[in-house]
Amino acid sequence: MNRFTKLIREIHRRSIWQVLGIYVVGSWLVLQVVDTLAGALNLPDWAPPLALFLLIIGLPIVLATAVIQGVSPATSGTDAGTDREADGVAAPKIGGERASEAQGSEAEVDPERQLFTWRNAILGGVVAFALWGIVAAGWLALKGAPAGLGGAGEAIPSVAALPFDNMSGDPEDAYFTDGIHEEILARLAQIGGLRVISRTSVLGYRDSPKNLQDVASELGVDHVLEGSVRRSGNRIRVTAQLIDAEGDHHLWAEQYDRELTTENLFDIQGDVAGKIAAALRTELSPEEAEQLEARPTDNLEAYEYYLRGIQLRNRGFSPEIFEELIPAWERAVTLDPEFAAAHAALSIAHSDMWWFYHDRTRERLERSAASLARAREIAPDLPQVLVAEGWYYYHGLLDYTRALKAFEAALEALPGDPEPAYGIAAVYRRLGDMETSVGYFKRAQELDPRSPILTVQIGETLALLRRLDEAEPYWDQAMALNPEFRDPYVEKARLFVANGDTRSARETLAAGAETGAIKPYAQEWIWLETLEDRYDDALSRLDQAPADLLGDPELGESWNTQSVYVPREQWYAILKGLLGDTESERSYWEAAAAHLEPLMLERPEDPRLHSALGIAYAGLGRKVDAIREGKLGVALMPITREAYRGAYRLEDLAQIYANVGEPDAAVDELEILFDRPTLMTVGRLRLEPWWRPLDGYPRFEALLLEHEPVTE
Repeated sequence: MNRFTKLIREIHRRSIWQVLGIYVVGSWLVLQVVDTLAGALNLPDWAPPLALFLLIIGLPIVLATAVIQGVSPATSGTDAGTDREADGVAAPKIGGERASEAQGSEAEVDPERQLFTWRNAILGGVVAFALWGIVAAGWLALKGAPAGLGGAGEAIPSVAALPFDNMSGDPEDAYFTDGIHEEILARLAQIGGLRVISRTSVLGYRDSPKNLQDVASELGVDHVLEGSVRRSGNRIRVTAQLIDAEGDHHLWAEQYDRELTTENLFDIQGDVAGKIAAALRTELSPEEAEQLEARPTDNLEAYEYYLRGIQLRNRGFSPEIFEELIPAWERAVTLDPEFAAAHAALSIAHSDMWWFYHDRTRERLERSAASLARAREIAPDLPQVLVAEGWYYYHGLLDYTRALKAFEAALEALPGDPEPAYGIAAVYRRLGDMETSVGYFKRAQELDPRSPILTVQIGETLALLRRLDEAEPYWDQAMALNPEFRDPYVEKARLFVANGDTRSARETLAAGAETGAIKPYAQEWIWLETLEDRYDDALSRLDQAPADLLGDPELGESWNTQSVYVPREQWYAILKGLLGDTESERSYWEAAAAHLEPLMLERPEDPRLHSALGIAYAGLGRKVDAIREGKLGVALMPITREAYRGAYRLEDLAQIYANVGEPDAAVDELEILFDRPTLMTVGRLRLEPWWRPLDGYPRFEALLLEHEPVTE
């Protein structure tokens, strides 16, 4: 028999193939774990290759163990024995006294057999993996854990750039000063080794009498950047100083006095960001250094229009703001067609117009797509382009997979900017993954701790998980941050109603009314008065409501948001019916249907309108039409596609079923709502009058008992 054949037989006899297969599969599993940990902990690029190197070193050790352990004690060290067994001749068996001698004489065992044991091989693998873990932990300890994980992340240097002073003497130049400040913040946000507080949180400290130590403490930072901008003719002077808040001493300060050109402007912005990083001993990657030196445009006038647009966008999302903002950015890209950041900003503005129902025409969405396509063509990897891509896929197409991918890429490029993390959180909430959503909202809040919007979003997402006790403090915090912001009052009032406590809900809305956040004719007031059986008071508030209610004025007198559409006539119909005025009730339901039917023909893709029309038809007793429209609303916005708004459509359909005599179908939909993270609670079902047709129905009562909150 030739040597090759003998080798193959020997490999087979000693199970080398099986050992090799098991090792390869085990190594693959280890590498998957390592890759997951490396991504979650933001470990350096060398971490997975290190694990692979250790596994490669372990391979010959494991194979040697298999070879040594495959040789029996009687034949080890004798070629003749091995050859005879390989040729099919049975090796002599040890038995009787011979066996006792062999087992009792440890001195006769080869040293290799003592070293290369399976126990030692497994122990070696554990030690190798532990070694990798020690190296990774050491890296984290030196560099600090990634933001959002807490604990070790606090080791990252932190800085808050307070609003710059406009020293030009002309209030019209405020947009320019604010723009320079925001652009410096944007460059700092690209540095992964810094935690930079967002513009929203620092704006409240403009002209603040508080000392720097108090400001730094409230923002949770170690360092504060102060500065000013003076523009005079064709000259610009920018001063900046970085202060150690705890020691109240300057770490760096500089004054830039230069000719006003785009080249000088961007050089100043990049230099300020770079000097701050150097002062805080933060090492820049080659990519970060390149981004700090970037010049988005060579056209000064285009850049000024871009800054005007930024200032406008920071004011909010009303239609009036977009009427000024969009022309400013359109002018910027007209002056410089290669201005990628301006194209990206314009895309976001158009997708926002679509998302907030200011303009739901197909043309608006096409304009967003066109601006995004142009930005991609110019600079596909620009962080602002990635952010715009995320909002377009999210707001415009509801393509959450692609939106998530874009936001994640933007987060990697802009680790210090809360917007990508906010986008990721919002996408996960639409997908129904509320736990992950809360985590990313909190990560964004670390960078924007004084944002009432972010604070409300955390509270609302916790409420969807029905963790109401955890949600309440976030709404209280949002009220403290901005007493005139209506959302926290509304959300907290809903929380109390969810628990069946209308008295506390009334106190909450009254507190909002004192600050002007809650109007006397707000739908929440009408809703609460109705739950408390104060129908005349609710009608009085309804009579006060002006023609331009919440939402899109083109849709007529209605309360409407991205999730709901409630014509004024619907509330009149409900209240008249509860007061026993059936004739007026029917006339108002007819008016509600007449209000909705032409709108639905204009916007057949709007699921809110189908649901609202279904409710109106239910009020008129048009059972078949009501169910058809309610189902259309669900089909256009299914909860499987959109966990957040889809829940509203299911709730409307359940309400329709309840009011057309289909209690089983109504309970079917309610069971789905209770099985998912939604705002549906037993407290609401007991209080809201449109569920009363289900009272006493066995399945409905069983549902209430099943989901009744446990009280201690």
